[in-house]
Amino acid sequence: MSRALLVLVLLVVVVSAQNVVFVWHMHQPPYYIPKESVPTDTGKAVVEAPWVRLWTAKAYYPMLLLVEETGVKVTFDITPTLLEQIEMYAQGRLTDKYLQISLKKAEDLTEEEKSFILERFFDISWEVQIPKFPRYQCLLEKRNNAPGAFDTADYRDLQVLFNLAWINEKLLNEDPDLRPIYQKAKGSDCDTHFTDGDKMAVLAKHLQYPKAFLDKLAQLYKKGQIEVIMTPYYYPIAPLVENTNNALSTDPGIITLPKPFAHPEDVSAQVQLSRHKFKTFFKAELLGIWPPELAVDDQFIQILAQSGIKYTVADQVALERYLGRQPTQEELYTPWERYGVLIFFRDKELSDWIGFTGSSTSRQYGEKYAAEQFLSLLAGKAQGGLVVIALDGENPWEWYPNDGYVFLTEIYKAVKNSTKTLREATSSATPRRSESPLPTSSWAGGSLSVWVGEWEENLAWRILEGARQVAKNKAWQQLLYPAEAGDWFWWYGRDRESPREEIFDSLFREIVKKFYEKIGLTYNYTWPLDEPIHYRTAYTVDWAGAPFRRLIISEVEKINITVEVYSQSANTAQHGRAPGIRVIAHWGPVAYWGGPWGDLYFAPMTYAGDVGNNDLYVLTPKLAPGRYEFTFIAQGSNEVFATALGQNYQVEVLPRTDGRVCGVELKRVEVYGGGHLLAVFTGNALAYVGNVIKAYYEVCGEGPIYVAASMVLIRQDSGAPWDEVFVLASPTAEGLYVAEFRVNYSGVFELRAKAMGGNVYYSTPVYIRVEGGPGPRVVDGREDDWVGQPPLQTPGAAVSMYELIVTDPQDDQYRFYRPDWSWPPTDDLDAVELRLYSDGQNLYGLVKLKQLSNIYAPYVIIAIGVPGGGFSEWLPDWSDTRLAFKWDYIIGINYGKGSPLFLFDHDWSPRPAGQIARSGNVIEFAIPLDQLPLLKTAAETYITAVVFANNYGGVWDPGKNNAYDPVSGRYITEDNYASNVYDVFGQAPTSAEVYGGWDGGDQTVDFYVRVGLDNGRIVAVT
Repeated sequence: MSRALLVLVLLVVVVSAQNVVFVWHMHQPPYYIPKESVPTDTGKAVVEAPWVRLWTAKAYYPMLLLVEETGVKVTFDITPTLLEQIEMYAQGRLTDKYLQISLKKAEDLTEEEKSFILERFFDISWEVQIPKFPRYQCLLEKRNNAPGAFDTADYRDLQVLFNLAWINEKLLNEDPDLRPIYQKAKGSDCDTHFTDGDKMAVLAKHLQYPKAFLDKLAQLYKKGQIEVIMTPYYYPIAPLVENTNNALSTDPGIITLPKPFAHPEDVSAQVQLSRHKFKTFFKAELLGIWPPELAVDDQFIQILAQSGIKYTVADQVALERYLGRQPTQEELYTPWERYGVLIFFRDKELSDWIGFTGSSTSRQYGEKYAAEQFLSLLAGKAQGGLVVIALDGENPWEWYPNDGYVFLTEIYKAVKNSTKTLREATSSATPRRSESPLPTSSWAGGSLSVWVGEWEENLAWRILEGARQVAKNKAWQQLLYPAEAGDWFWWYGRDRESPREEIFDSLFREIVKKFYEKIGLTYNYTWPLDEPIHYRTAYTVDWAGAPFRRLIISEVEKINITVEVYSQSANTAQHGRAPGIRVIAHWGPVAYWGGPWGDLYFAPMTYAGDVGNNDLYVLTPKLAPGRYEFTFIAQGSNEVFATALGQNYQVEVLPRTDGRVCGVELKRVEVYGGGHLLAVFTGNALAYVGNVIKAYYEVCGEGPIYVAASMVLIRQDSGAPWDEVFVLASPTAEGLYVAEFRVNYSGVFELRAKAMGGNVYYSTPVYIRVEGGPGPRVVDGREDDWVGQPPLQTPGAAVSMYELIVTDPQDDQYRFYRPDWSWPPTDDLDAVELRLYSDGQNLYGLVKLKQLSNIYAPYVIIAIGVPGGGFSEWLPDWSDTRLAFKWDYIIGINYGKGSPLFLFDHDWSPRPAGQIARSGNVIEFAIPLDQLPLLKTAAETYITAVVFANNYGGVWDPGKNNAYDPVSGRYITEDNYASNVYDVFGQAPTSAEVYGGWDGGDQTVDFYVRVGLDNGRIVAVT
């Protein structure tokens, strides 16, 4: 007996002593829009998405065949929306655009259909599935390099190969009609072609599999070899549909709706619809429910109990949260009872091994070896308990080299004598009783942040909440159940990306549109339903900002809210290029500034022309009197939020009065410094940074009025206003109105005022020239007083208002993947912007990263060198990195240590220095110039800033253990040490900086910025 066979036999003996419960979750959302409120439409539909049909061929039907052949017992979760659509395919009531175009003769394809094929017929794993068939791989390379060269034969071959690749290899190997075509495809080359006969043979099978699946499903259920459970009908994320604020208990940082979506009755109703669907198909009672996304809470368990459900499944993390610790194996492998419902907690390690690790192991060593590894892991678990292995029953198999059927066959054969269905496990188990509420949780680490919190998700919830509020009767409510599907919220936002997200977005909005059409009421939310929520283009937004901090508007006035956007890739400096960027105004009413928003409102803004190199977008909302806080979201391939972190833009709308205004006139301007009156002006004025300005106005009018005064910077580059601040003026004893401002930076400012009653009257503007350089700053992590304009191009460096501003492209950082740690590709060590300035007393700095969530970040160092001097060109990071100049000072920023801001001053010993504060993804700091004395007298300095992964005091080395760089497609080994440099402010990290390493030589960061100084002030990039 071979060693491998002996090992397998021993594993079978050990595993057979266990009770193993496999639960395969199979789901697709409703790709068609029901015309009636009751599920199971009687009409026909053509859907954009083919996934019901394709996964039936790739996984659903073959999974049933494997169960039958091996004799194993398993449980399938077949969601009602999936079962319903398979029925519709089997009855000829549902088809998809992919199938329609596949059935068409290649010679008759329109140009639009050809474009569709080129874009969509590679929708399968490029890494695993396409390379199986060399001709398919050739077509992919041709599509990527020369799509205009496709001829009729190429399109026909794509019609065949796409649909062939979406059939499980078990079927391809065993079906005599398919095997010759399959062998031809496997042995093909770039010159191989397929016939219409080949195509029709493949498509005929696709049309047969839905009915075959339904027949086999009913047969195996009737025999008792499988148990079938369902989800609430349209797959709602139960804790969120119960109340979106439940997300806060899973992650306090989640942003949820101020007025929550809260309809637990919808979850209960959808469970009842599933019970009806189950009884209609299986002629039996539904006993088990799979929580969509394994999202559970105590109220959901109550709903199940009230609906007659006997058992459910939850993730291991839910038990961990319930216990407040890691469960013992006995606790994990025993069901728990709550309200009479048995809760089976899945073994996360085993489940995730099949879902993720198994496919990579199979690709590297084969599916039989992967099966042996899994069985070995299973054998190490507790004996005698119920080991629940529950996971997605479709998505993993696309990544297995043989579509998983070899892997599953080996496992099923080994464990078939010890497997149970959930129904059998329920009847034989002695559950533990749960005496306290089950905490809210999901499979996603317990958090619900995948489905709520990002602006796209919140917008969808807000639209749904508005519709649900007007759905007063049961029939109207049922029309909205499909819109509660978790699938729509899964794909919104940036935490999940797919090339076909627009399909899910369109379906969600179409469901809501049909709802309003059916009930005959008018949709009146601020977001047009014809406007996509999901939006991605090839353009990158580099910067966005509003030219005001606070506005005061009369109800009489037309309110124009504006924001400016800069994009190098969209060439915003060129008129008419703005459609590549979208800007969204996001606001909410507040009772007081900085208070909670009373609601969430979103509206797309309109392009309104250019301001210098920026595009201007405008929104003219109708706002009732009150206070509102704004955020602006600019979108291209990325999102840039135009807001000072922690401080939103503010708009105050004052109510109309019966007062009348006939004039507003400036009487005088008083300039104060240190609390003392320095000067009085009756027209244009002169002041210095740090001064306080008091503007006095005389108003001609009668009746009750408001007076608001504003101070706005006039930009040097375009003459346009910027950073406008309105304040309410107060009446004085002399019958005037006075407004007070403090000037924190230099430039030319415009002063004006307006009086508001039943009409509005503006004063003639006057101008104040402010000199003296940057004024005092508060180190609070906010960007309020950083007003210099960034360079026109990114990456770039510029000095604006005495600020050195170094910009860096987003998403240009070095990325890696640690398979041995299951560490995802790094996406949060990405430099965005560095700002420095000095007021003669302190050096102030602002560092902005794309995001700050990695436990190893940020470790940012800023190296400063004066020409002709310097201590060393080596960086003190212990990773063999050097600069193109010798540094005198290095400022280090690290929130992972007790002293997050430290200074190297001509030696290798860091010491704490200055002040530091963080707000969101922005870090602000200040260091007294007395600790940096060379900067007081130097005329020039060199500056380089880099982002590292490790925290100071120990190198965290991503270069070891076969780390994978997904950008270069390169594995890094012990002999090819990787740098700890992840990004350089002002440039993308070079290959030498990333891969220099011990055997590849030193890692040298050649990039630096030369800065001109004048008495310690930053005056130029030289």
